[in-house]
Amino acid sequence: MTHDDTTWSRRRFLQSSAGGASLVSACSTEDTEGAPADAANPDAARQDASADAGVDAGADAATDAATTLDTGSEDAASSEDAPDTDPPLPAPVRTKGPYLQVRNGALRWRVETVGATPLTLRVAIDGEALGSATTSVTEEQVDFMWPPAAGLRVDNRDEPGLYAVHVAELADLPASARVDWVIEGLEEGVVSGTARVPTAEPAAFTAAWVSDTMFPTSVPIAEGLAAENADLLLHGGDIQYQSNPLDTWNGYFLHFGEAMRHAPMHYCIGNHEYEDLEEIDAIYGRLLGLQGDGTDVGYHAFTWGGWRFVMLNSELEFGVDGAQMQWLEAELSATDADPTRFGAVVAFHRPYFTFGRSRPNVAVREAVHGILVQHDVALVLTGHNHCYERFLVDGITYIVDGGGGAGLYDPNDALDEIAAERPDEPALRQTFERSHGWLQLRFDDQGGIAAVRTNDRGEISDTFVIGGA
Repeated sequence: MTHDDTTWSRRRFLQSSAGGASLVSACSTEDTEGAPADAANPDAARQDASADAGVDAGADAATDAATTLDTGSEDAASSEDAPDTDPPLPAPVRTKGPYLQVRNGALRWRVETVGATPLTLRVAIDGEALGSATTSVTEEQVDFMWPPAAGLRVDNRDEPGLYAVHVAELADLPASARVDWVIEGLEEGVVSGTARVPTAEPAAFTAAWVSDTMFPTSVPIAEGLAAENADLLLHGGDIQYQSNPLDTWNGYFLHFGEAMRHAPMHYCIGNHEYEDLEEIDAIYGRLLGLQGDGTDVGYHAFTWGGWRFVMLNSELEFGVDGAQMQWLEAELSATDADPTRFGAVVAFHRPYFTFGRSRPNVAVREAVHGILVQHDVALVLTGHNHCYERFLVDGITYIVDGGGGAGLYDPNDALDEIAAERPDEPALRQTFERSHGWLQLRFDDQGGIAAVRTNDRGEISDTFVIGGA
């Protein structure tokens, strides 16, 4: 399928948005030559725990696309026969990650470093080595800087510099298995974690939703998300905010790093990913692009446990004849036609049913909601409004949960106005709460979903069940 919006319409979006130039744009003439790259704290406490995870396979296999596990024998030449070689390159310094995603059904590991020497990924189950891969490496000069005021005390500053992104994908791991993994070759030594291998077939698994994450309030949310030990993580966008000089991308990857080392996290794009012209490319696209299946144009889909997860970009226009709308209909039609799939979970940033501060675009909602009803979509996840709301509309459960850490909104801010315009709409909302928190989703192997919303005080805000036997 041909897409006309591969630039994600960022310039059109920025040009049409109110508010003028961002702080980064206003300070873009600052002299940053020679600024050191800031390596995020590597969470050293967990790295030693799995250094002896029993992961010891044969020769490494270079990976650029999905990599077949290399479990062959080692035939290294003896020291007498070894030719003279150059001194080894310095080990890379980790700045972000490792973090996991699903790419074309395979598990993908990514790490950002200063230094481009390839790393080695090794995986095992119950101490039995499955194989290894050598990372492919892309190095790029990144000019993004936050905050732009160098004198401001920020522990995890985003500094410009030459950064390398390491990628390894392993496509033939046993479906649904929980694997131990180790990445070797970093200056600090090894970094380790565990992860559940995705499966397209019906299976029980857990997921968690979070959106609108801002430091420092997002730190307990990140800790709660890590404690969930979910198999899959979903983020609704607004990952980092330039309205807060302490809220950096390095800080985000540091605080959510524990959760992202144990579960793939997939992202929708929010409006705050477009705060700076370079941010959407130099940060989001470089670090988080190429998610899911097929071509990455700012929206994507992937399958897990018999469910199709469709992650849309609500910053693009949803015109009835637009590329994203056509893609959505094709994805949902394919899900309907596949007997191994229970259905679809659709996610995007801006909510279409809400009484919070940001009003819904009713014209667009009618078009999108009609398609979702036609294809029996079970669940829609959104953020943007910094509160929690649950709606039930024509059999579809709509969630608004933008409580990942940004300043809270009143969930009744627009209630009177909307009730006056559309009197039947207030009855659609089932519950609400003004709180930070996250949503846990338990998918069973019969097509049911049991959800629990937990706020940052550790209290259960809401529970609900969708479908099942």
